[in-house]
Amino acid sequence: MANLLNTKERKKKEYHIIGGYLQGHALGLTAKLSEAIADSNGVNIPFQERRRCLRAMEEMIRVCRSYVSIARPQASSSSLPCSKLF
Repeated sequence: MANLLNTKERKKKEYHIIGGYLQGHALGLTAKLSEAIADSNGVNIPFQERRRCLRAMEEMIRVCRSYVSIARPQASSSSLPCSKLF
């Protein structure tokens, strides 16, 4: 039982560490992922790579929650052309 509680506390703390780190890089990371998802540079990015970038953005938002809230408008606008990815 003590191990279970210890694991939950450790996971919660890890999320805060990751969130704190990504907070400073959220806009840049979201911009790069958005470029790949929307294929805005005209470079023909493979379908699987675009889908992987979308999943990475989803994971970043899920794990970091309020730490990356500054990048949510940019993430929302980049998800508009994603309907054909699924």
